[in-house]
Amino acid sequence: MKSKTFIVLLAVCCVLGGAVYLIMNSEDSANKQGMMGGKLLPDLSLEDISGITIKDHENSVVLRKGEKVWSVENRFSYPADFSKISEIVKKLRDAKIGRTFKAEDKILSRLTLHGPGKQEKPEDQRGAEIILEDKEKKVLADIIIGKAREASAGAGGQYVMLAGNADVCLTDKNFRFLDKEPAQWLDKELMNVKPDDIEKVVCIDPETKEAIYSLRRPEKGKSPEFSDLPEGKKIKKSKVDDVFRMLSSFQIENVADPAKKAEETGLDKALCFEYHLFDGTVYKAYPGNALADDNDKFYFKVDVSYVAPEIKEEIKPEAEGDKEKEADDGAKAKKAEEEKAKQAELLVESKKLNEKISPWTYVISKWKRDNFIADTKKLLEEKEAEAQKPEAAPTLKTEETPKPEAETPATETPAAEAETPKPEAEFREAKPVPETEEAETETQEE
Repeated sequence: MKSKTFIVLLAVCCVLGGAVYLIMNSEDSANKQGMMGGKLLPDLSLEDISGITIKDHENSVVLRKGEKVWSVENRFSYPADFSKISEIVKKLRDAKIGRTFKAEDKILSRLTLHGPGKQEKPEDQRGAEIILEDKEKKVLADIIIGKAREASAGAGGQYVMLAGNADVCLTDKNFRFLDKEPAQWLDKELMNVKPDDIEKVVCIDPETKEAIYSLRRPEKGKSPEFSDLPEGKKIKKSKVDDVFRMLSSFQIENVADPAKKAEETGLDKALCFEYHLFDGTVYKAYPGNALADDNDKFYFKVDVSYVAPEIKEEIKPEAEGDKEKEADDGAKAKKAEEEKAKQAELLVESKKLNEKISPWTYVISKWKRDNFIADTKKLLEEKEAEAQKPEAAPTLKTEETPKPEAETPATETPAAEAETPKPEAEFREAKPVPETEEAETETQEE
């Protein structure tokens, strides 16, 4: 082949190659422009998801959808916090792509977008991973979560990368506080009993089975009263209020291994705190020992039962006449039936709640454990001594000064009778009369 022909062919190949490159590049640019502003996972639906795995280089949590509720599979399948699950799925579904760029190795290292399982990479270059699965455990989405966008580079967002995609995406959502530990995904609200609904609290000694103390409201809306209040003592209101508030928004820290024995947890000899509600529901709480590896955490158990309260019959005057008596009896029967139905409903609810919470051994915080008060001294305080009233100064009795008789204008009064002797000044000491004066007085009288 002549050199001239070769040069022509080479030029043609270069032109064709350039054209192909331009076409491919333009298509790639068009694809990227099409992605910008679009959603990261537009077809994602919570209903299609049956499993979620979240992990980094240290921790992992596996969430699994059951027949009724989601559970934390690697935390003894304890019920999960569904609100957190729906929140993370919604965030992934609604995340919009701001920009994309090629996933080169140095970029992945800088943005911590290497997978958590890549042992050959330093820990600070590996991100977190979220894997979403359907009920057949088929992967619906696999996302690596990298660094958050620095504030100096723009207004927030997070760098992410979809598995099997060669591009890094900057999304408008932030996943900075993504939890990877199983305990953080537990449904932590155990109970929520309003203090005003509690009629009585009894603290029971585990050895004697006798009440250490009992606090009771005389009726709903009234303040609790101490049974057998010692003389000279009164209730410390702030502490008693704490006792009655204990079951309000009661949250756990974790759940313990169900295989742990009661001797290990101290629940075999735990104090019992009975909370009797006005409607007949009874909660029994048992605070145990501190964890062996954490003195700020304590074991805890609780169970629920129901004891139908006595129905106090209203005393009404007897109805007059057969019709009035019949109507009164009918109203009483109807009220009794309604009360009976309500009690049956409460019995079912208490059994259902007991089945849910009583099998577990929980872990609670120290401050919560400390509010289960058994020492009555902490609930009482000295009565303030009543201020003694000063004794009234003795009053000196004085003779009443006789009032002068009213003047009668029509009758003239003799001068001797008209003069009224003036009384001596009150409390004034009489002056002694000298003997010479006495003698003169006697002579004048003679």
